[in-house]
Amino acid sequence: MIDDLKINDELKGRWYAEGYWTPDTIADIWQRAAVAHPDREYVCDDTGSRLTYGEVDDKSGRIAAWLIAKGVAPEMWSRCNFPPGPSSASPMWPY
Repeated sequence: MIDDLKINDELKGRWYAEGYWTPDTIADIWQRAAVAHPDREYVCDDTGSRLTYGEVDDKSGRIAAWLIAKGVAPEMWSRCNFPPGPSSASPMWPY
């Protein structure tokens, strides 16, 4: 949520009113897109490997569940190494 930026209230109000800013988090926006368009292509690479919003959402949820099972809690730092390509998109979405 954007509530601690040093921008005057008039600009903040205008940007919220015009729809440039919302109280939604990136996770909120991602979840809406994944639910609305699960079969739409999200990412592809030059080898032809492709993942849909639904596939990335499923993979990131599995990674999040695995991290939780290993003891990683919200707001803790963790590191995952993935090879280059569409599979790297999965862990970037917050759960």
